[in-house]
Amino acid sequence: KYPTSENEFIQPKYPYALTKYLGECIAIHWSEVYKIPVTSLRFFNVYGEGQSNEYAGVITKFIKNIVDNKSLEIFGTGMQTRDFVAVQDVIGAIYNAMINGQNKIYNIASGRAITIKELAETISAMKIKFIHLLNFN
Repeated sequence: KYPTSENEFIQPKYPYALTKYLGECIAIHWSEVYKIPVTSLRFFNVYGEGQSNEYAGVITKFIKNIVDNKSLEIFGTGMQTRDFVAVQDVIGAIYNAMINGQNKIYNIASGRAITIKELAETISAMKIKFIHLLNFN
């Protein structure tokens, strides 16, 4: 359901999602028991400059494959949807939550679902420029 509300019923299907949800439940519990202010930020698929190759999301992997003149690998039909959010927007959201967000839950997302197939087609259509730097070592 897009956009997904912070009040949407949560029923994690996979261990990764379950552990994130349980961590949030523990923080909320401590907040209630010990009167500690808590803010929970639910990051969706963050992308942007500086994303490491060790933990690269699909956008980074697609761009690297295009630069390396390789095919884009899509698992399944490509009709799976994701909500991608730029790291610059995430930074702004973190700042706003620090200033305004005690005892609240925020989804940090773009609010727009895109299929992996559509993402691959969009990135493939981009004109990527190469800059050659001379090595003066």
